Amino acid sequence: MHSLLKRQLRRFFGSADSIPDEWGDFISAVDEAYRQFDDDREMLERSMELSSQELLQANSEIRAFFTAIPDIFIRLDDRDRITFFKAGDKRDILRPFSSFLGKRIQDTPNRQVGEKFQEAVDRVRKSNEMVTLEYHLVIDQLQRLYEARLLPLPKGQIMVIIRNITDAKRAERALREMDRIKSEFISTAAHELRTPLSTIIGYLDLLISPGEFGGFGEDQKREFLMEIYEKGDALTRIIDDLLDISRIESGKGITLDLEECDPYSLITRVVESFKVFGSDHHFKVNLNLPSQIKILMDRQRIVQVFENLLSNAVKYSPHGGIIEIRGAPTGADFMVSVIDRGIGMNEEQKARVFDKFYRADSSNTAVSGLGIGMSIAKQIVEMHGGAIWVESAPGRGTVVHLTLPLNRPAVAKTS
Repeated sequence: MHSLLKRQLRRFFGSADSIPDEWGDFISAVDEAYRQFDDDREMLERSMELSSQELLQANSEIRAFFTAIPDIFIRLDDRDRITFFKAGDKRDILRPFSSFLGKRIQDTPNRQVGEKFQEAVDRVRKSNEMVTLEYHLVIDQLQRLYEARLLPLPKGQIMVIIRNITDAKRAERALREMDRIKSEFISTAAHELRTPLSTIIGYLDLLISPGEFGGFGEDQKREFLMEIYEKGDALTRIIDDLLDISRIESGKGITLDLEECDPYSLITRVVESFKVFGSDHHFKVNLNLPSQIKILMDRQRIVQVFENLLSNAVKYSPHGGIIEIRGAPTGADFMVSVIDRGIGMNEEQKARVFDKFYRADSSNTAVSGLGIGMSIAKQIVEMHGGAIWVESAPGRGTVVHLTLPLNRPAVAKTS
């Protein structure tokens, strides 16, 4: 018999022997109810203990979650006072945490930001829907951009979640700029391919049907063929550049075929090719290099670099201008400088001259080019263990310096 029931019966009847027999079934039912009550109570206590543990665990996880998130969380009461404040990054606030509690979010030190929050809070209370706003603050002399979301809560409260979106916006702008540059590059590439093709087709029409144009002398035919050859060579260089940039972008890199080469003869041959194909510029070559010195290099790739540098010097220099090529050993390197007296570059153009797809002037009247030659040249020079850099000023021309190691091995690929 349950101890609690036994105590009650003893108090009422005096002893168990005094209980009438006709009460037996009733007392047995009550005893069973007491025992069932004890079982239910024990189950409830175990359930409450388990629920308390789960609640503590859940609270711990929520605290860890809030601590890990860099966002700012603010809870406002029905009078817009801050009752809860959490900032993941102290650099995103203007004053200590404790100074916010009890204050209104509209009372931020920045008056314009405060007005935006006042408007947003009023809209949430009027619509009972989430409101989003963006604002910026200057903290530690850096401008930071923030997005705030205000969500209605029960009993007139509002939860405010503020996120620093400075980096996200910067990345978004960079992606838009890259899309713009690539679209511009495709348009430019089509134009650069079409121009020499149109010239080639035009001269071939003349040579195929000379009778329609009154005939041509041998000197004129040779001039036409030289133009066709020059434009075909220009097409080849454009296609090679496109293939190179495709390999670099895909991560395959450019392979070097290394051999010992005489830099003096290589550079002079490139310069002579520019003279042969009708450049009206004056080239001055001053290479202070003993003839017996050889450099380990990929001959064709280094020719590609110098062709690009000289082509740029020609394009950005006035007709008849002087282009100078200087070279001499400097310690363990051989340094070459290509000097023009052309239009030059400002600081922004100089900083981006090696960027892929970058063209200093993308207007319709700009000098032709794809904007990838200097990027490829930098890759090739660095693969040889060298360096390349630019000095320039508007109206004062440009100097491109590059170094190639005299005794260091080059790498086989770039990624």
